[in-house]
Amino acid sequence: MKRKKERGVSNEEFMDKSKEFFEEADSIVVVGVNPDGIISTFYTQSTSLMLSV
Repeated sequence: MKRKKERGVSNEEFMDKSKEFFEEADSIVVVGVNPDGIISTFYTQSTSLMLSV
């Protein structure tokens, strides 16, 4: 909850609002950093969701 107060929005709220913006996109890239500093990237292709760590 601390992160939400600092940023003004939770990760879930951010993703929910982003869905509307990217509704017509050909592909989407999402990058996240976990508490250990590991960066994960998810992206869509024409037929699947791919994960790159």
